[in-house]
Amino acid sequence: MSLWLSLNEMEKRVLLDMVEDGLVNPENVHTVEILCNKGLIKTENGMLAMMNLSFRHFVSSLQTEITLKKWGEISTETGTWSRLRTPIIVVLILVVAFIFITQKEAFNSMLAYFTAFSGGILGIMKLVSYLPSANKSSGQ
Repeated sequence: MSLWLSLNEMEKRVLLDMVEDGLVNPENVHTVEILCNKGLIKTENGMLAMMNLSFRHFVSSLQTEITLKKWGEISTETGTWSRLRTPIIVVLILVVAFIFITQKEAFNSMLAYFTAFSGGILGIMKLVSYLPSANKSSGQ
């Protein structure tokens, strides 16, 4: 792990790229040379390879962790829902308030439909929970 921490970001990126698809960007020749001099990359039959299989597995596990972390950051920070959630909620609240203020009878009718719909959904979920799952039926 201390070996990994001693690498700069570009060196780490090149190693992660090698593990991901076995390719290295030709513009990173200097970084590849540095990694070769450090003994982290070697050439076999004219192809680049990691110094050994255990190091490859180590970098692969880091690549998986880094990818999952990036996906989490992307989905929480730049996802469509995160950008539209607040405006949609504000619009819904304004629509409900407008209907409640201007048309109380329509609001009461919509409230009855919403209550029936919610009860129906909960009833369906309860029925589905009684169905046997695939894991239980296969003996696991």
